Amino acid sequence: MVLQSVEDFFIKTRQTVEKYNQDKIVELKWECPDVLYSFRGIYAIGIFIFYRDMFSDNVKVDILLKEKKDGKRQLLYSDKFLSTHYKEFPHVNELSELKQFLCHYYDIGNVIPTWPGANMNRGMVHCYNIPNVYYKRYMKFTELFFKNVYENVFLDKVLSEHRYDTVADLLKMNKEEYAVFLMYIVEVIQERTNLIKNFLQKF
Repeated sequence: MVLQSVEDFFIKTRQTVEKYNQDKIVELKWECPDVLYSFRGIYAIGIFIFYRDMFSDNVKVDILLKEKKDGKRQLLYSDKFLSTHYKEFPHVNELSELKQFLCHYYDIGNVIPTWPGANMNRGMVHCYNIPNVYYKRYMKFTELFFKNVYENVFLDKVLSEHRYDTVADLLKMNKEEYAVFLMYIVEVIQERTNLIKNFLQKF
């Protein structure tokens, strides 16, 4: 499956990345699979970078719209909000780097096995589901799990990169740095896809 636009992501009836790659996941003997780079978190960060005037000042983690609705500020990182308002962010939607990410979104290189509960926990610990942030934050578990349980995860390019270790690092990026971040993500996915395919060919 290849997504060609942000609209494809929000409108097309589609499987999860894990479900789409189920056959390969079984071959790899991965348990508790999860998407490596989730689109929504990366997209939300891009919207914040390109449309900062829309959001509250001094954002530390949670990005809130300045404009209140029913006395409350809307959280940007919300599937309902993003799927309803994505057309309002053309400067992000038309980025060639974001479209490249979408093209590779369903690659096996964008899937990872996790320890039980991690896939749910990643969505709850205010890390925008970014693996660089999550797996560095829980480095003891990461090292224990990926070094001792699996030999075919190929996470080195994520764990050795330090530009994106925290949410603060991500939110302070400028537009050019965000484009570089997207290109880095595509490189990670493509490299892992090749390594995983080579691993599977051995068996």
